[in-house]
Amino acid sequence: MNPKDSPAALPTSPRTLYVARVSSPRRNALALAFASLAVGALVAVQPLASSSGRFGDTLGFEIFLAMLALAFAVRSPLGITARLGLGASGLSRGALALLALGTLALSYSLDGVYRLIEPPDSGVLFQFESELAGARGGTLVFALLNFALVPGIAEELLCRGLVQRGLQTRYGPISAILLASVFFGALHMDPIHSLFAAILGLYLGATAYLAGSVRASMGCHIANNAAAVLGAAVAPGAGPMPAASLVIAGAFSLGVLGWIWRHRGPAASLHDPRKDGPQGLQKRCGSDDS
Repeated sequence: MNPKDSPAALPTSPRTLYVARVSSPRRNALALAFASLAVGALVAVQPLASSSGRFGDTLGFEIFLAMLALAFAVRSPLGITARLGLGASGLSRGALALLALGTLALSYSLDGVYRLIEPPDSGVLFQFESELAGARGGTLVFALLNFALVPGIAEELLCRGLVQRGLQTRYGPISAILLASVFFGALHMDPIHSLFAAILGLYLGATAYLAGSVRASMGCHIANNAAAVLGAAVAPGAGPMPAASLVIAGAFSLGVLGWIWRHRGPAASLHDPRKDGPQGLQKRCGSDDS
């Protein structure tokens, strides 16, 4: 092996955090710190959870998920940015906006079907709307932080960043998207809600893959949850939606994915984590190991 090609001499992307260059003991220490913050988040919000209901409980859980993702990612020699896919998207702003609209359309369709399945005045959706009905001012801002911004970041870091990208190195993109979506649904801990969340997770997973960046799925996730919060605060208890509109919305979301898949330009990098994993490092170092 040429000394110039050793791992220490590999060029480092400006977007890769410094942890890619620190020693393994240092990475382990940072991982322990993030893990401690994860547990600390659950403990610290307990007083808030007892006085604010689901608001405080959700916030603590989401911070826990984010710290958990960082704790695992920081141990990678790639650095947090590369391991979690936090680099810039390979899609245009117009394509990203279209994907966000597709997310809202799919969510609208799933929400309509959910209302047909769940009895009135019951289920997670009813609880969510009941707690947010009439929310204004600081309460609404906190709800957006709690149900839209923090979950959109935390759940994407864990599900599309850590889990999906990690699975992709072994099983390829399709299996990775499917398995990460099942995991995403399970996080919602409600049989019916988990099923619909898993379906939405498929769309978010495809978005992250097509964009080559978890930033894209984060934006779509945050936009979707923000729309849900604002809708629950302003117009709770919406009745059944017309069946035709649900079908049209679902078809539109699928059409968006199909269109972007076919028309993505050379800038849309379908990032393969296998190129950046330990095997990729070995190959770039001139090793014959696979």
